[in-house]
Amino acid sequence: MPRDLNIGNRTLLFNFGRNYTFRDIYYPYAGGPNHSLGHASLIGVWTEGKFSWINSSEWSRSFSHTGR
Repeated sequence: MPRDLNIGNRTLLFNFGRNYTFRDIYYPYAGGPNHSLGHASLIGVWTEGKFSWINSSEWSRSFSHTGR
């Protein structure tokens, strides 16, 4: 399944799905073993005494492409 956001270098690759849940972690090279097995993992942010998961409806998200 295609992922919405891919971030990596030659040794580490993170693939994020909708709402910034990351689904794939490849290491020691992109396309190597997938250490998350495609299971969703969430990212949370703690700031000013408040915690929120970034897939929460409180967040505004948008994807853009830089053309690289």
